[in-house]
Amino acid sequence: MAFKPGISFPTGDDKRGLGAGALGGHLYLIASQELGPWAFHGNLGYIRNENTIDERKDIWHASFAAT
Repeated sequence: MAFKPGISFPTGDDKRGLGAGALGGHLYLIASQELGPWAFHGNLGYIRNENTIDERKDIWHASFAAT
């Protein structure tokens, strides 16, 4: 199991459409489990997309795999 936080720094010129223009952050939760010949992997993530150009601010994603 893993927990991965992070920060996004504004580096582009948001007035020209290059970058978000504001500080943002993200969190990921990652988990894997092996059960005999099977392995299961899950990923849940959240991105806080602070911006000045009217984009979505809350972005969620999830994924799952079995091998």
